[in-house]
Amino acid sequence: MKATTVSIMVSTLADSSFNSPYSIAVDARRMIYVADSNNALIRKITP
Repeated sequence: MKATTVSIMVSTLADSSFNSPYSIAVDARRMIYVADSNNALIRKITP
């Protein structure tokens, strides 16, 4: 298996763009995290 570097990007929903979103999670503070496979990042979406 080839190792992949994943970045975390913080943005608002209006500023978010995705390229093959894969999974979504919400934490206790209601922050949304989306795994975006083709962009190789986890996007944290703030209110």
